Amino acid sequence: MRLSSQVFLMLIVAAALGCHTETIQNSSCVATGDHNVVTCNSFRSEFTEKLGDQLIQNMPVKKLVELRTIGGQKDQEIGSQVEQYLKRHGYGVQRARIGTLSPPPDQFITLQNGDSQYEVTVAPSAH
Repeated sequence: MRLSSQVFLMLIVAAALGCHTETIQNSSCVATGDHNVVTCNSFRSEFTEKLGDQLIQNMPVKKLVELRTIGGQKDQEIGSQVEQYLKRHGYGVQRARIGTLSPPPDQFITLQNGDSQYEVTVAPSAH
């Protein structure tokens, strides 16, 4: 599967992280409204320390992370980078490797903040 030269990343945060209504721009990520949606733009679908830092800014409490990685071998390698990053930063990770998902995800990374755990879906080939 060929990746487009520009991939739009979106982190969707399910729980409200504050009641601010302004737009905050943080390098490649923008939080809008009540900060429930964070949209990230990258020219490559790769996981970087900078993107990881922005991800865990939305994960202030150390809860278990249910990590779902979707895609082929190259996508799973990126999922492994995300897994190792989260573990290095003190999160417990349970991982599920999924080859395909229907319907396919539209975003590279989706974060949902549940009561007892975070649910992170990583789909590097998403458009």
